[in-house]
Amino acid sequence: MKVMELRELTRKETGIYYRREFRGQAVLESLGELSELPLSFIIENQPVGPPEISFAFDTEPTWPIVPVISSLKHLVREMDKTGLLP
Repeated sequence: MKVMELRELTRKETGIYYRREFRGQAVLESLGELSELPLSFIIENQPVGPPEISFAFDTEPTWPIVPVISSLKHLVREMDKTGLLP
């Protein structure tokens, strides 16, 4: 299982400056087949250390959840660092 990209990202405006909420589609590849998984995630800046990222899925993934979340966190951190998030 590999996370290829995040598509159709939208940002929900909140009144909390240290918390950013997003919705979108994760494109996952497994055994040569692509599938999309609707999700939402929150990036919350901490007083000390890296931001905390949490995910919620609209449907239950068919893959083991730990590697999916690990790959998604890595991708979100890279997108945030390079300014690709809306």
